Amino acid sequence: MGTQTGIQGPLDAVPGKQGEQICTECERLEAARRRAEAERDYSRVTDCNVLIARHRIVHSTRA
Repeated sequence: MGTQTGIQGPLDAVPGKQGEQICTECERLEAARRRAEAERDYSRVTDCNVLIARHRIVHSTRA
């Protein structure tokens, strides 16, 4: 999944196996990042990326 602004990286992929539901916090953070990108608020995009990365640690510890 790429972004319209060209900001891409390892955070573009949503964690989880195929068919696995995505947690509501992941969805909320991804939506916030998309809003920030649409508003061209790249500082907030970076903040969201950091929050997403921190939150995904939760997913990796559950495995």
